[in-house]
Amino acid sequence: MATLRTYQSIQNDNYVFVFSIDPASISSDDVARINKFGAPIIDFGGSFNNGIGVSYTLPDIYFNLPADFPVQQTFSAVAPFDTNTMVKLALYASTIQTRITSAFTTLRGLTDTFTGETVNNI
Repeated sequence: MATLRTYQSIQNDNYVFVFSIDPASISSDDVARINKFGAPIIDFGGSFNNGIGVSYTLPDIYFNLPADFPVQQTFSAVAPFDTNTMVKLALYASTIQTRITSAFTTLRGLTDTFTGETVNNI
């Protein structure tokens, strides 16, 4: 099971997230799947919605898992974070964590449909 760490800090009035995957925690099976099927791509932007009235959209920005990690994202208290700042920041962190977890789950569920032999009678 891969280990995802999310570091959060405030630096120069900016909210900083660093999403990190411990390379030693990535199993050899996961590495083999990444080599076979390609690296999962995670959108660190897009739509964010907590289902109870807080939603916002950020520009799409994609990173390959795990090659592009750690990923740092920095936000200031301007739109969309100028209102409900802490709720929106918490929503950002939880959504990205879910996307990363889902990417690993999807990767682990992939089946090799390429390998094999095809025989045609002509």
